[in-house]
Amino acid sequence: MTAKDILNAAYKRSHHRMKAHEATMQDIADLEGMKQDLANERVAHTSDTQQRILEMQERLLDHQEAFVSEIKTSYDKMRAAVRLIDKLDNPRWKQVLTCRYIAQMGWKKIAEEMNSTDDAVRVMCTRAIEHLEAIQ
Repeated sequence: MTAKDILNAAYKRSHHRMKAHEATMQDIADLEGMKQDLANERVAHTSDTQQRILEMQERLLDHQEAFVSEIKTSYDKMRAAVRLIDKLDNPRWKQVLTCRYIAQMGWKKIAEEMNSTDDAVRVMCTRAIEHLEAIQ
């Protein structure tokens, strides 16, 4: 995998998607709690009701496993990008790549952060990636 591929893989993992997964995991926990409340209530428990509860629990566990797997993959990609960026000696290059690929900031925000222009940070980013490609 090239340096650009590693950085792009990390970038594609968006904070919005991660937040959505965290929210979904909370929903799963809430539904599990509701299942327990239903099970604890003095409701006539028919075999159909019990079967529906078991099926819901199985579906929730399947979703949870899929989300956890995707989150782990995303963090693995992020760690690979951080290790790659750490190979740079130039602190400005590290900063621009970290802002773009780890913090997932837009060019304008990076330029403001680095007291520079949009075009300058894009050029800096390109040069940093080219340098990583050369040393990899």
